[in-house]
Amino acid sequence: MKKRYALTYFLDADYKAMEDWLNRKADRGWELERLRLGLLAVFVPRIHPEVTYAVDLAPIRRDEEEEEAYRQLCADAGWELVGKAGAKRVYRSVPGRDTIPLQTDLDLEEKQFRACITRPELSGAMRTTLLVVFLTWLSVWSNSGAIYWFELALEPMVLAVLALIALELLWHLSMVFYAWRYSRRICRAEERGEPFPRPRLGRARLRGYVELTGLVMIVCLAVLYVPFSFSDSTRFRAPVDQAEELGVITAADLGYRNASDDTLWLEGGDILKSASLIQSTGPSGVLYSERFDSRWPWLARQVFRELRDQESRDSTRKIFCGNGESTALPVSVSGAEEAVLLQCERGQYLILRQGNTVLRLMGNLDFTEEAVLATIEENMQKS
Repeated sequence: MKKRYALTYFLDADYKAMEDWLNRKADRGWELERLRLGLLAVFVPRIHPEVTYAVDLAPIRRDEEEEEAYRQLCADAGWELVGKAGAKRVYRSVPGRDTIPLQTDLDLEEKQFRACITRPELSGAMRTTLLVVFLTWLSVWSNSGAIYWFELALEPMVLAVLALIALELLWHLSMVFYAWRYSRRICRAEERGEPFPRPRLGRARLRGYVELTGLVMIVCLAVLYVPFSFSDSTRFRAPVDQAEELGVITAADLGYRNASDDTLWLEGGDILKSASLIQSTGPSGVLYSERFDSRWPWLARQVFRELRDQESRDSTRKIFCGNGESTALPVSVSGAEEAVLLQCERGQYLILRQGNTVLRLMGNLDFTEEAVLATIEENMQKS
């Protein structure tokens, strides 16, 4: 027998639109044989002279005894169950029998709509909100030092996950509003004695495919994110010889010697990337040099602002410059749009920004020396 397959994904809130869609298919000569996974409808050429479909709602967690009792009630009214999809139950008229509408009380159907649609959507929005709050708290709790939100831009996969969570929250909130508004339409129809309001088929299918696309994206992102979370794919080593090409200031630039085992660490991607290294400048000297390159100037300004405002809690600063309060020193670097120089317990901390680039240098060096400033200015001009 010839069969036809159709991808069907209607939200539970649009169950009446699904009913209209199935009845249109029946009018065109196609009869629903079954639903696969609630997504794929299998149609066969209509073999009964008259076929009508009704879609009703049932709580997803309804026990089997209640389900069987309701199914028998529907059978007595001339309907047989064809398939399930979420809270939706698809019934087909039994050939040769007169059918009785499954729902005739709008007030009862409005209550069922709230129980099966409005409350679950509100619950989903609350769960997503709690997830966002928990992830934010976990990030703050796990990092007792400075919290640099710009570092999220160094890991595009994490940004994608957070963006998807935000979109999921917005979607749930929009569906809560839609369910509430539709519930109000049911109430108004009952008050005016009008027929049950039915959503437009085109819009209902669009809402369904938007949610389906979101679910597919979540699954794909989860598959990609799991191996990513156990790897260091955004952070890798490079020889210090690449420092000049990347615009990172080295000990050699300041008149010292680069060691053969010095390592340059690269991290990030197209949105924001960083290059950093730690070098010895003598028996008791050390230099920490880091460069951030962002795609947009506003992101570079954010990097500079966070580094400046949280310098007293920065763990790297504490290692190379010591604990305690810092004192601001006057500094002027040609080409730098923003510059901050801080005198710490046993070293200095310098942050510069020019356009999309941020440099930060720290260690027991004097960054106010003319030769050092000249080297930094030359590097800023290159960038």
